[in-house]
Amino acid sequence: FRLTFKLIVVIVFLLLMGSAVFGWFSMTRERASLQSQLEDRGKWMALAFGHLIEQTIGLSDRSSLQQMTERMVGDEEVVECSLFDGNGERVALAVKTNVPTDPHPIYYVTQPIQSKKGHKIGTLHIGLSLQKVSRRMDEMRKDFLLLGFGVIGVGILHALISSRILLRPIGK
Repeated sequence: FRLTFKLIVVIVFLLLMGSAVFGWFSMTRERASLQSQLEDRGKWMALAFGHLIEQTIGLSDRSSLQQMTERMVGDEEVVECSLFDGNGERVALAVKTNVPTDPHPIYYVTQPIQSKKGHKIGTLHIGLSLQKVSRRMDEMRKDFLLLGFGVIGVGILHALISSRILLRPIGK
């Protein structure tokens, strides 16, 4: 009985350590991938917005700029959008009002806006919600826990069977 217990403890410990290391590496990699996708999306949005401003209205029509920032905030991932002129003065600001009160951080993308001649005429700040990233990480944590418990259960069963086979008296 003692050998069986020791075998179970060793197998459970090894499986726990292996599951923890695998889960940590997988979660780190997934988080980096999701944040990279969010960053790329934010940069693309900022470039498109900046291109629209430099090619059409410039920074002079503040009411149009305000409408554009409000439309940007209409996107489900965009929490806030600010536009600053070349002197750092805020030209337009829109903040999503129906943001959940969850403490999810915001990822900020800052993109300079240049004139047709290549001069910096302003800066665009877009705040993207990390709510989807946090939700995905929570789902992965739950999946790894369930998988870990399943593997530990199989390991205990394997230890019990192995110890029975090893400790069975040799018949004549």
